[in-house]
Amino acid sequence: MLSIISLFAAFAISFLVTLAITKSSQLNKGLWTDNDFSQPQKIHILPVPRIGGMGIFLGLITAVLLQKSISWNAQSQIILLATPIFLLGIFEDIFKNIKPNVRLILIAGTACIQIVSSNVYIDRVGISSIDQMLAIYPISLIFTIFAITGLTNAYNIVDGLNGLSSTLAILALAVIGLLSYIVDDYLLLYLSLISIASILGFLFFNFPRGMIFLGDGGAYLMGFLVSSFSILLVARNQNISPFIPLIINAYPLTETIFSIYRRKIHHKVNMSDADRGHLHSLIFRRITKCMHSAYIPINPNARATIILLIPSMVFCFAGAVFYKSTAILMTLYVTYFLIYLYCYKKIIRFRLTPNKLI
Repeated sequence: MLSIISLFAAFAISFLVTLAITKSSQLNKGLWTDNDFSQPQKIHILPVPRIGGMGIFLGLITAVLLQKSISWNAQSQIILLATPIFLLGIFEDIFKNIKPNVRLILIAGTACIQIVSSNVYIDRVGISSIDQMLAIYPISLIFTIFAITGLTNAYNIVDGLNGLSSTLAILALAVIGLLSYIVDDYLLLYLSLISIASILGFLFFNFPRGMIFLGDGGAYLMGFLVSSFSILLVARNQNISPFIPLIINAYPLTETIFSIYRRKIHHKVNMSDADRGHLHSLIFRRITKCMHSAYIPINPNARATIILLIPSMVFCFAGAVFYKSTAILMTLYVTYFLIYLYCYKKIIRFRLTPNKLI
């Protein structure tokens, strides 16, 4: 039986810690306040604390300690294994001096420890030729490490608007939780629910006004949990298509793939160089900043989040409905990818305006 008390505690601790950070930052601008507006991806104009992940992490730990009815085996200790990744992100949020390559190596190392300790890895994708290769353990291990590292970093990449990364994580976790309930996987259901509760405690202050930012610590933590839970869901339940993780994480994955192409191939610059070329940045700068507030009566930053969230909700819902069909899920993702490319092309080449949206 899932403890309602632990779920409430996850939300309450996250809420109170986030509130305390927000209030303390208003009184005294500390090391954790983001007051560097020179980077091209930055769109805020006032100093904002960027350690919102602290509330999420402490909420999760509290829920884990309170839940007594769960058998905490190696597969259920993902939240504890996420601690090094969270601390890595928090250190970067405060000191801002960890090189991107070092971060990727540390995330990959943590992913490797998790895979080996839990003995859960990607051994099928629904395509026979690839599945034969994944039957070889070293190949499967490397592929799983790559998948977790990539998706963990993807949630950091899309953390560019108020509430965007956190609401995308909530959507993915909601589908994981729903499917876990359908297949009677109550451990994964509980892990998903306490994660959602903890994120909601932070989201109250982040969306729509952006009183606090998620930071690298929060984004890495969410990405690691979502990627790990996605793999657990498929590995523990053979009737769930291995393409479910792809469709419930469609925007973070697509944005990351296209960012690699845009920076490395098209512009021939370093992958770690920040820019304003993300779709969410373009929607904010070229659409919602000039959109009349009557369309969506909140600030332009939050409007852009809602615009991006709508298709993600539709595709997540479709994924939950067709969770058994690899063919349908593959078609859904290809459709999403083509829609992404079409919208990107329209915005970047023709400077799509609100009048053309109607």
